[in-house]
Amino acid sequence: MMSGVPTVERRQVFSLELVRKGTGVVIITLFGELDISTAGKFSEFADESLVLPSTQKLVVDLGALTFVDCAGLGSLIALQKRALGEAKRFELRAIPPRVTRLLDLSGLENHFGV
Repeated sequence: MMSGVPTVERRQVFSLELVRKGTGVVIITLFGELDISTAGKFSEFADESLVLPSTQKLVVDLGALTFVDCAGLGSLIALQKRALGEAKRFELRAIPPRVTRLLDLSGLENHFGV
């Protein structure tokens, strides 16, 4: 507590939404924070969608993310590698400026075609 004002830690809840399109496209929309505590859940969820024979393209929509750390970024890189290894297309969509900045600072802006 500083200056008599209680400090409250606010943490965005992480959630995922999956949409399967009839064209073999799977869209995973991420909400909240993709960090060390949520990257495993995301990876597990995405892997389940990726291995389905009907999945031809995996799209990860980042538009509703509020935070990404290096673990979250690593999970996106690993997912892209797994998708390419399965001969599936991979795309990041609706990349927020803060994530674009992270990709730029880490030298990965071209890695995802940003």
